Amino acid sequence: MTDKILPKLKQALFIAALSILITSCNLPGNPAAPGGSSSPSNTPPGAYPVDPIFEEFYAYLGGFETLGPAISPLQHSAGQVQQFVQSGLMVYDPQSTPSDRYRLAPLASGFEVAEAPVPEPPEPGLRYISGHTIYPAFLPLYEALDGARYAGRPLTEARHNPEKRRVEQYFENLGFYLLDDDPNGKPHLLAYGVLACDYDCRYRPRLEAIPETAPPLPEPFASQVSMLGLPFVGLTLSEPYKAPDGKLEVIFENVVLAADYEGASRAFARPIVEMVGIPAQPMGECHEDELTACLPGDGRPGHAVPVYFRDYILQHGGWDLFGTPATEVFLAEDNVFRQCFTNLCLDFDLSGSDQERLRPAALGKMYKEQVYERFRRDEFEEGYQDLRIHITEKQAMVASGQPQEIQVLVTEQDMPLANREPLLTLTLPDGRTENHNFPPSDSRGMTSLTLPPIEAPNGTLIPYEVCLTGVYGKTFCIGENYLIWNLP
Repeated sequence: MTDKILPKLKQALFIAALSILITSCNLPGNPAAPGGSSSPSNTPPGAYPVDPIFEEFYAYLGGFETLGPAISPLQHSAGQVQQFVQSGLMVYDPQSTPSDRYRLAPLASGFEVAEAPVPEPPEPGLRYISGHTIYPAFLPLYEALDGARYAGRPLTEARHNPEKRRVEQYFENLGFYLLDDDPNGKPHLLAYGVLACDYDCRYRPRLEAIPETAPPLPEPFASQVSMLGLPFVGLTLSEPYKAPDGKLEVIFENVVLAADYEGASRAFARPIVEMVGIPAQPMGECHEDELTACLPGDGRPGHAVPVYFRDYILQHGGWDLFGTPATEVFLAEDNVFRQCFTNLCLDFDLSGSDQERLRPAALGKMYKEQVYERFRRDEFEEGYQDLRIHITEKQAMVASGQPQEIQVLVTEQDMPLANREPLLTLTLPDGRTENHNFPPSDSRGMTSLTLPPIEAPNGTLIPYEVCLTGVYGKTFCIGENYLIWNLP
């Protein structure tokens, strides 16, 4: 089988190399200006008309459809004229040169979201600016906004926010996001302007547009994913959880990362390939040539690894991340050749674009279904016997200084449990925690608790955890959060 596949793969690799060379000689030209309507037919609550001084600039950047509504009246500051829109802050500076009089303010400098630079990616066609790669799905909108001139330089890599079910990336002046379930794959702008304007603006944006200034993942996962890149690891499929061996683990679409503890210096890849049902093949005699490497080498029996694969591995985490070769190259599906290593598999898709032709296989999904779900089910059945906690918040967002009510329904085997007293642990914006006891649940299994008011700026996420002790003395906990937002 391998003898028949490798010649086809070598031919495909030659075609891929030629395609990359041709593509690199055909760079795209300047994009057209976006244009767009200057204002909606009906002004939303908390919105203002766009001031005439900004009408043309606002329309040039895409108008209401791109920037959202104006959310403040015209303001004057240090000789400049300003007006907040949902997505940013428009600035007119009459003292600047004519070409620079209109701009967007670098609001993200106050959000403290900037990440350390990462190496330039080896894939052709990706846009790499100031130490960060622009997520391909965001590039058309970024170019339509005249790139760094108005959107600013990227401050982060693209990252997946499982809480808001979106991919997001932060730039100096604007933020971009793409919803996981958007069938059209259309990017939008984060509500930078609403977050920065805070108490002075009374506009309420859509929940999915609110910026998340804290990284969605703790260290070391956040920096590891930033270095590897979102297209490599894929979307986040689980929150960090404690695995059976005590390690902290996170499941991504393509890889499972683990760490000794939160804040550890590094994360490592789990050896999931055999765990999801892909058996290792015995090593045999291997012959190297200009397109094939033999690993582990040193004259020992090994697996033939295409040089194209080997180079990709060395550019994306190396052998420590991938592990040793576990199989030869094999045909996984039509037009897709696969080779598996201890921790990941690589797919070469003959029909894919230059950027997507070689990519990790989505083994994380299989791991979640086959390993994680079984582990969670077994743990639950051993300790909780179908105990359930259902949490309902009276409001998804509350104004600063206003209380929040949390309702809990406790059931076991779908039957309500009376006289249960859950414990709620609230994490305050400064990192301190508070414990609050629910009253005993009633005959319907219901109990509720009013949390004290919290003073915090717009966009502050207040996490909390509701815990209940089950059989065998184990504690069952559910984590949730709500948002501080000053409603109009």
